[in-house]
Amino acid sequence: KDAVAVPTAIGCQAPEVQNGKVHNPQSTYRAGETLHFDCHPGYAAEGSDEARCQPGGTWNPPELVCQRGECGCCRSPGAALPGRT
Repeated sequence: KDAVAVPTAIGCQAPEVQNGKVHNPQSTYRAGETLHFDCHPGYAAEGSDEARCQPGGTWNPPELVCQRGECGCCRSPGAALPGRT
C-alpha cells in the first residue's frame, strides 16, 4: 500500500506583545490554542486581548498591540468623568 501523507498542524511561537505581556506564556502553542494578554498600565489592547494560533503557525490577529489608552483608563484615581459629579 502507498503511504498516505497526514498533514500536521504547525504550532505557533510565543508572540511578543507591544507594551504588554502574555498570561502564562509558553514557548510554543498548538494550532487552535488561544492566549490572553494584558497591557502595561496606561495602555489598552488594540482590538481583542486574545489571539488564536492558526494551523499554519500564525496568530490571529497577527500582531498583539497595546496602544496608549484614551478610554479613561489613564485618568488619575478619583478624577471625575465629563458630565458626572
